[in-house]
Amino acid sequence: MRQGGTRRRATGRRWTTVTTAAVLTIGLTIGWGPGVGVAVAGRDPRHGTHGATTVNGEVPPGVVTIADVTLLLQQRLGGGRVLYQYRTERPVGTRAPIHTHPFGGSSCVIEGESTLRIEGVPGARTVPAGNCYYMPSGPAMVNYSSGTVPLVVIDTFILAKGQRSWVVAEPGREDLQRQFRR
Repeated sequence: MRQGGTRRRATGRRWTTVTTAAVLTIGLTIGWGPGVGVAVAGRDPRHGTHGATTVNGEVPPGVVTIADVTLLLQQRLGGGRVLYQYRTERPVGTRAPIHTHPFGGSSCVIEGESTLRIEGVPGARTVPAGNCYYMPSGPAMVNYSSGTVPLVVIDTFILAKGQRSWVVAEPGREDLQRQFRR
């Protein structure tokens, strides 16, 4: 990683420069939009869905592990809001615990492939490198590193001071709540 959040990586025969500013300007809605959301039994919008062991009635694939998370940007936006941007890396075959995002956010896949499952949205959606997706506020969800190389994503959240970006809902995995500072 170079200063200012700029990173150069090889993609075939050419180099691509990825900056945190560029990632911010990428559209947040590819596939699922901010209007997607469902009522989840037992959900408190401040605390998430506790005790979730399945998403849409299925146990998600993969081994639950803590990801390698680096805070790239923390910027006050005014009105008590703060922008948080993280680089998250997850080994192939691993996944996040089932969790919720109380206030939504976006992820852009930089390397690898992410397969998503969101409660109330039928099936799974695979998102390859170079694509982004919106993480809706509320429903239980999980992402799985389904590619052949480790998954690297840029996660972006806009929160009021003191709010959490995610809430771990999977029993026995509450220890992973610390993965993101907010």
